[in-house]
Amino acid sequence: MEEIQVSSGKKSVGGQTKQHAKNTINALKENWKILALVTFIYFVIALINSWPVTANITNTVAGTGGDPYQTLFNIWWVGHSVYITHQSIWHTTLLFWPVGAPQGASLVYQTMMPIASLFAFPFSAISLVFSYNLLFFMGFVLSGLTMYILAKYITKNTLAAFLAGLIFTFSAFHIAQAYGHLDYANLEWVPLAIYFFIRVIKEEHKYANAIALSVSMILVMFWSGVDIGVMTLFAMILIFVVYLVPKDGRALVLKKKFFMSVFLFIIVTLILGSWAFIPIVKTLSSQGGSSTLNTLNSIQNNEIWSDSPLSFFVPGYDNGIFHGVSLSYASIYNGDVGETTSYITYTVLALSIIGIWKDRRRSYLWLFITIVAGWLALGPNGGLYYIYKSIPVFNIVREPGRFDLFVTLSMAILASFGFKYIDERIKSSNKNSLSKRLGVVLVIGVLFLIESNGMPLSGSFAKQITTTVQPIPQFYAAARNISGNFSVLQLPALTNASAPELYPGLDTYYVTALDKPTLGGYLTRENTTQLLSLYSIPLVAQATELEYSNNATYPEVVTQNLTNQTLLSLYSDDVAFVTLQKSAYQNTQLNELGGYLIDTFGNTIYIDNTIAAWETAPTFNKTIFKSYVAFPDDYYPVSTTWIPVTVFINGSYGTLWSPIEEDGISGLVTVFSPYPNTTNVSREFYSGNIYRVNTSVSFRGIAINGTVHLSVDTLNTQGSISQLTSFNLTNNLQDYIFNLSLISGPTGAPLFFVGQGSGYAGIENITFSRYK
Repeated sequence: MEEIQVSSGKKSVGGQTKQHAKNTINALKENWKILALVTFIYFVIALINSWPVTANITNTVAGTGGDPYQTLFNIWWVGHSVYITHQSIWHTTLLFWPVGAPQGASLVYQTMMPIASLFAFPFSAISLVFSYNLLFFMGFVLSGLTMYILAKYITKNTLAAFLAGLIFTFSAFHIAQAYGHLDYANLEWVPLAIYFFIRVIKEEHKYANAIALSVSMILVMFWSGVDIGVMTLFAMILIFVVYLVPKDGRALVLKKKFFMSVFLFIIVTLILGSWAFIPIVKTLSSQGGSSTLNTLNSIQNNEIWSDSPLSFFVPGYDNGIFHGVSLSYASIYNGDVGETTSYITYTVLALSIIGIWKDRRRSYLWLFITIVAGWLALGPNGGLYYIYKSIPVFNIVREPGRFDLFVTLSMAILASFGFKYIDERIKSSNKNSLSKRLGVVLVIGVLFLIESNGMPLSGSFAKQITTTVQPIPQFYAAARNISGNFSVLQLPALTNASAPELYPGLDTYYVTALDKPTLGGYLTRENTTQLLSLYSIPLVAQATELEYSNNATYPEVVTQNLTNQTLLSLYSDDVAFVTLQKSAYQNTQLNELGGYLIDTFGNTIYIDNTIAAWETAPTFNKTIFKSYVAFPDDYYPVSTTWIPVTVFINGSYGTLWSPIEEDGISGLVTVFSPYPNTTNVSREFYSGNIYRVNTSVSFRGIAINGTVHLSVDTLNTQGSISQLTSFNLTNNLQDYIFNLSLISGPTGAPLFFVGQGSGYAGIENITFSRYK
């Protein structure tokens, strides 16, 4: 630190103090000018680099599939629930109605970016897409700016810091993730958090830096994303570990003031984030909370979302100049470009090698982070990820390739070391060196942007990596204005064969105009109950089967009219309208499914180039509760208490169903018996009245690989299980029948098929009919 001589005279001290204050103010003014210039340059590059979006900022977003539509909903939902309806952002009745308690869907697992969404929502007055793109461009500009701040603090070199910001924000990783993942476009708070953490370690004003670190971490987690926050905490731990190695580093972190600062950071972070942490902890600690959190977090999926070692050296798929090169190495992307792009560019690699060579003492921290993060990005195949995956909380990051965030950040700093060495050589050899230094920055920056650009150079390629968001069909705004409580079923409600998440994403986006519950939706992490609620509706399962196999039928243990089962399901869920996404199906599939919907619900009440819509009420009034409807606890294609088995019978193979126990329940079938002779189908008809229907139940059964004693049980009036009847199945497929009395109408009766013995039961064609 530069020593300042101060005389003993008061006047002299006061004069020097004033001069110091004046110098400080002038330095701040100069810094703000530089920050403004740096921001402007990053902004211009962002506009050029994302030109397909820039040119159509109110109707085009970067990325394809369902994720952009999900994010549009997220921005709308957070703003709508806070500014307009004044309700919690963490739960919605608009998606996956009526699943859950309370009914609807938990949004704790959703990548909502709540703080960013609150900021962007007012701009949806221009268009919801514009508010999305505002955050998109802000992410690139501010990520570069905060990386500049971090690198300037470390290198004390303005041009090196500018280059570090350029490398970080326009990296192939950042571009690939930003195209579809708005949270990963907004990485701007990560460098800022690292900046304040290092200041907590190195500076005396630790408490102020600790509070600033808390604010930064809240922004990382709830402006960007929780998983980004988890990785940032992990990086901070790595930094702490590295500081423990040298003696002068231990002197900084192994003292009371540092730990007090960390404690302050934790307390302030918990207080500032309590509005989010409390519902998150409450949800995760509830039944099924952790399993939902770890949806798709399997080794198999981890491998799909992992980098290949070669991917660090091959240009990204989004690169308009070297797109052909990336296609030549398409296998490195594992089918998911956004999660497995990690190209660091040869420009950055060369500068980093120079930086490590010339500044070894300061480089080893960032080299260590590069190695660890890069190793983790390789996923299970790299080995280290298995250790990481065993760490609670931190292991929620299910996409190993996202650790490229810290490969990119640390390589940007290493590259800034390399440039600083070059810059200092130029300054020492040439007194009038500014123009030459700027020229070198320009050349290096251009070379990097050529290697790492994300600007498609053709309209056809632009369409592959961007989405033009079409106007929402007018039907949804019209349905919104209809009074009363009802929901809508949108088909396809499940993943599509050709575009897996696109149509659930579109359905979710349409809810922003509908503002009524829909039975499906697209969530970041869906739980089994939500998906099973859709599979239990035959129409949904049939529409899905039609897409994947061109066959609208599917097997189940119960023999019945699937249309009646669909109608009862829709009636129970208050579905007033069924809509059909026309582009999700081939022409033959569309004709078959559309014809079925017309046969079931009559003519469309709305149709345009995008969707067709039908009203359900007329059909409900004519047909519902006129026949038996049974719901086996086997929601195609997911089995819970029934499992399909292939059996060789009478010279050929056939599929039967074997009851299995799941959570103490075996072979569940819930049967709804028809109303008595009446045309009234309202729930009020049965209010206070109980009607019973004498019912005959038949099925075909066989004992497989041993003896089987099959009992059929139900719930008695006390709520406990009691046996209705039992059978000793033989090794021949035979018919069995028994009678019982069932309550009719909307009250379903559970039947449990329980097999005991040395073999297991095979059952088919469970059928219900009246008897007198």
